[in-house]
Amino acid sequence: MGEKPSKNMTKKHLFKRIQSKKKTSALECFIIFLMLVGFILIVFFIGRVLYSNFTPSSDLSDHLPGDKTVAYLEWEDLKLPGNLEVSYPPNTLAELMGNLFEIDLKTALEKFGTGKISYALLESTEGKNQPLVLVEATSKNAALRYFKGLLLESEELKTSNDLNPIYSFNQGQNLHFKFVGNYVAISPEIESLESLNNNPEESLTQQESYQNTLNNLPRNPWLLGYVDIERVNFTQQVHLRQIIDPLKFTANHLSFAVRKSKNGFQFNSYLSLKEGMLALEEVNEGATFDHTLTNLVPTDNLALYLGGSDLEAEWQNTLQTLDELNPSYALILEGLLRSQSESIFGKNVDLRNDLYPLFEGEYAFAMGRNENSNHFGMILKHDDQDFATVKMEKMATGFELIAASFAPKINTVTLPDGTVSRELIPDESKVESGVSNVAGNEVACTEVRGDDRGFCYTVTQDLVIMANNKAFIEKALNPEESEMLADSSDFKKTTKDLSHVNDEMTFIQLDALKGLLPAGNIAEAIKPILSQFEASAWTKHYFENAVAIEGNLLLKTSE
Repeated sequence: MGEKPSKNMTKKHLFKRIQSKKKTSALECFIIFLMLVGFILIVFFIGRVLYSNFTPSSDLSDHLPGDKTVAYLEWEDLKLPGNLEVSYPPNTLAELMGNLFEIDLKTALEKFGTGKISYALLESTEGKNQPLVLVEATSKNAALRYFKGLLLESEELKTSNDLNPIYSFNQGQNLHFKFVGNYVAISPEIESLESLNNNPEESLTQQESYQNTLNNLPRNPWLLGYVDIERVNFTQQVHLRQIIDPLKFTANHLSFAVRKSKNGFQFNSYLSLKEGMLALEEVNEGATFDHTLTNLVPTDNLALYLGGSDLEAEWQNTLQTLDELNPSYALILEGLLRSQSESIFGKNVDLRNDLYPLFEGEYAFAMGRNENSNHFGMILKHDDQDFATVKMEKMATGFELIAASFAPKINTVTLPDGTVSRELIPDESKVESGVSNVAGNEVACTEVRGDDRGFCYTVTQDLVIMANNKAFIEKALNPEESEMLADSSDFKKTTKDLSHVNDEMTFIQLDALKGLLPAGNIAEAIKPILSQFEASAWTKHYFENAVAIEGNLLLKTSE
């Protein structure tokens, strides 16, 4: 008889013993199990890597023709965050969206949809923009059962003679559909469906312009959008065409993404501009705007804050950009600004020589409303106190000379022939001017009683603070006595995730904003929507040939 094998030999010849069908021990069975599990995990991991890196994407853009796609929107689902879902549940949103295309999108999603939907506009051979709705389906059979259920008993779906046919209803029902990947594409025009997924190498995904714009957006958004501005064509809507057509000379593409959380939405956009539109003098050369002046902006009744650095250079870039588009645009815009300046400070204050030089550092503009009037405030950083003082004194003198005209009174005059005439003349009795000391600083103020027009200012060692009332300046000079914007919880929540490298920042307190909206049907329609949100903030970034915006929209918390 041979020598009895050792324990190590037993493990070594484990698979031979299995092949010879000898009974294995419990330990050997456990070892085999671990080896099999490990092998399966390795295969799964390798397969996952290969799938992620070498298989084509399943995004909607894989199915859209790159040379005909005008625009598309893609929702991961229709569930809104927080309390919004109570007011606008998925079924309600599906019904609203379906009504735009006269289809029962709500029922379609219930019968065969996963919840992911998309809209697209495709350019027809005649140059028209044709709509397309795409619904991700749980299965092809479930979708077919739904559409067949819409037929009368004697009717059948008509199909084209293609490998991937287009399904149509009887004459009179302007509805056709087709299966593309996991989607059911629905359109009133057969031409739109025929152009889908004909050549994957020519899909929207492969377009360089599309890749460039979306590479600047976050991955896996809740809502994704893309617009080829040059292809947008509103043949019937004249007003929309008047807005879009000038943009075609300026911009190429717009892409945007929205992510949602329990606190609201985070949004990003990227606007690709024509070559050379922003090839101008750099704004903020080497500097990072970190909104330090928000430490001096009071939050009382604040509706809007707008901040940045070197507004003068930004404005000149804007004028030069408009001049390249059309010289008359820049002349008209600057003419309007000059007219406004003259109406407030008179013709002795020059826009370019007196106002522009004050805006070379960081600036903060604030706007709000109390019970009776609007209030405006501006804080500017400067590096020359004497220069700033001279310019502000010139502006204050100009305002004081014409301030009485802001509060006119009726003057009765009897003419030589006995005729009684009435005319409006400035009421100087309603104008109050004076200088006061606030926190060791002189504050000069000219205010008009009964009117929210006024001009108050102070010049400190490194700041110019001006407003249409003295209260704003008093709070800015005593930041420890009032809550400042930098310490506001809403400001912190909406700005904490935003990039610190930016050119401009905007913050809106939405409850206060409602008081600034002009009366009208549009304002009344917007107010219920605004009441759902607390605040919003966003930053703007300039690139060589593009402008990007990122921001947050904060929901109100439940009481």
